[in-house]
Amino acid sequence: MVTPCATHGASLVRSLPEADKNRDGNRWGERYIFEQSSRPDNDDRGIPEIKCIYRQLLLACAFITSSASAASADATYPLTDTGQDTCYETESEIACPDVGDAFFGQDAQFVDTPQSFTDDKDGSVTDNVTSLVWQQDPDDHRLGWQAAQDYWATLDLSGRDDWRVPNLKELFRTSDFSTGLPYLDTNVFILDGCGKDQQFWSRNFYQVGTAHGGAPSAFGVNHATGHIKAYPAEGGTSGAAETLDAPPPPRDSAAEGEEMGTNDFVDVGDGAVLDAATRLMWAKAHAGTRMNWEDALAYVARMNTEGYLGHDDWRLPNIRELQSIVDYSGVFPAVNGDIFETEGADTYF
Repeated sequence: MVTPCATHGASLVRSLPEADKNRDGNRWGERYIFEQSSRPDNDDRGIPEIKCIYRQLLLACAFITSSASAASADATYPLTDTGQDTCYETESEIACPDVGDAFFGQDAQFVDTPQSFTDDKDGSVTDNVTSLVWQQDPDDHRLGWQAAQDYWATLDLSGRDDWRVPNLKELFRTSDFSTGLPYLDTNVFILDGCGKDQQFWSRNFYQVGTAHGGAPSAFGVNHATGHIKAYPAEGGTSGAAETLDAPPPPRDSAAEGEEMGTNDFVDVGDGAVLDAATRLMWAKAHAGTRMNWEDALAYVARMNTEGYLGHDDWRLPNIRELQSIVDYSGVFPAVNGDIFETEGADTYF
C-alpha cells in the first residue's frame, strides 16, 4: 500500500474486539476507530513518515482494519502503538480536536498496545510484545547488504548464536514516533552518532530494480529520520552507493527464529478483508479520488456518518498498521492485488 511513487492515497482502519466471530465470513466485530495518515518523505524511495505537515493530494483509500487488539494473543504478527501523542494541523501543533472538528481522527487520538522493551543487561533488548531479542548497541562498522547477512549469521552475542538480520516489517516495529530524530527508544537502545546517518539493513532485497540507476538495492530503516528506503546493496564504492550499519538483529526467542510479518488475509465477503495475523480489518476498495490529509480525515468521518459497510467507527491507519500490509516481493502497487482493489492507486494515507 505504501510504495515509492508520485500518487498517494488514504486508508481506513478498524479495530476488532475480542467478541468477534470466526473467520468463515461471519461478522468480525462491532467497532471501527479512525487514526492518522502520514506523508511521504522527500526521499525518492521513501515510505511515508509521521510528524510532518501534509499538503499533497493523496488518493483516499477505503482500507479498513479491525483488531481484537493488534497485540492480542491471537495475533501472529502483533502491532504496537506508534507512541505519537501530539495532534497537528497543516501549519503547527494543535490541541487534539473533538469529534466533528477539523483534523479529528489523528494517530495521537487513538492508543493501542504500547511498545515494551526490557534491557536484558547482557547487550541485548527483549521486545516484550513479540519476544524478539535485539542487539542493544549496533556495531560501529558499516557493511554492504550481503556482508551484513553473513556477519550476523556467525555472531555470538549475549550467549546466543542464532542472530539474523531482521525483515523490514520486524525492523520497522522498533521505530518510535513519540519524539522524532531519532525514531528509536534510546532509553533501551544505544544509538551513537548524530545527524541523519542512522540507516540499518533489513533482509528484504529491493525487487523492482528502479532505484539508484538500477543498481542492486535492499531496504533499510533510517532510525534518525524514521523512513524506509532502498539503498545500494554493495556499499563501499563511489557514487550513490552507500554502506549501512549492521542492523540490530532480532532473534525470535519464542518461536526458535521464525520470522514475523507474514499476512494472513481473509475475504470476509462484505467488501472488507481481515488480516488474521494482525487482527486488523481493511476495506478492499479505495475511494477513487485524491485528497490532502485534512480531507482524508474528513472523508473518514463522513464514512462513519454514512455507516460504510455497516459500521460507523472507521479510522485512518497509523503508519505501523499501514506498513503492515505492504508487499515487498516486487509487485506494483506494493500490496496484494488479489486481495485489494488497487487500480489507479499506489500510495495512501
